[in-house]
Amino acid sequence: RVHKKQISEMSDLEKLAAERFKEMQFSQEFIDAVVRKAKEKLGWKPKTSLDKGLRRTIEFFRKA
Repeated sequence: RVHKKQISEMSDLEKLAAERFKEMQFSQEFIDAVVRKAKEKLGWKPKTSLDKGLRRTIEFFRKA
């Protein structure tokens, strides 16, 4: 069960995360390099875009 204080804290965390994310500026070259390394070293490939993944994460914590 989620308490009112936890909801308030989550809301504050969401705001902070959104502010920090806005401040982060990744070039497409950097993102491509990270994805390429993950593919080469781990055999990993993204199934979800960064934007969509962050939105899903925030929604998950809103529902928790």
